[in-house]
Amino acid sequence: MNSNKPGCFGSAITFKEGSTECSNCPFNVECKPLSEASIANLRAKLGIVVKKQASRTVIEVKQEEGPTVTSYLPKKVEALVAYVVNNKIDVRGSMLKGVNPFNPTPKWLFITCHLLLRIPGGVTEDILREAFEKKLNWTKDTAISYVAQARHLLTFLGVIDAIDGKFQMKANA
Repeated sequence: MNSNKPGCFGSAITFKEGSTECSNCPFNVECKPLSEASIANLRAKLGIVVKKQASRTVIEVKQEEGPTVTSYLPKKVEALVAYVVNNKIDVRGSMLKGVNPFNPTPKWLFITCHLLLRIPGGVTEDILREAFEKKLNWTKDTAISYVAQARHLLTFLGVIDAIDGKFQMKANA
């Protein structure tokens, strides 16, 4: 095992071809196929099928039972994915229609999606952290943790691209 590889190496949700971080990483050529395989494996375990239709991506959930997931996603994010799947929350579809899929709970995801829907050009991690601190009366460390969870979840679900500390809704979220 090469200890020089970064912790994100081969992750299902962190590789983004063309991003500043990945473009400058000396391991990006090795990382891309591992990352693609990781996300395909995770989606298969969850019963999520990604279909390409013209210029948009659609995610369909095929199974009803709760998923058991082993992946590069943090455990709390795996639980959030299971929550979304089990409660049949159409995060992508709702966001595309301009509707917050987390109304009113979980409150932190409601705030995240609210800001994404209302701020043209996206939301920085700092703005989201500050919103969590002020609206939910959270400490900075707690807010930072939930910003990371939001990034992982919404990236995995294909709603956002998280580049250079900014969440940007995909054109065809």
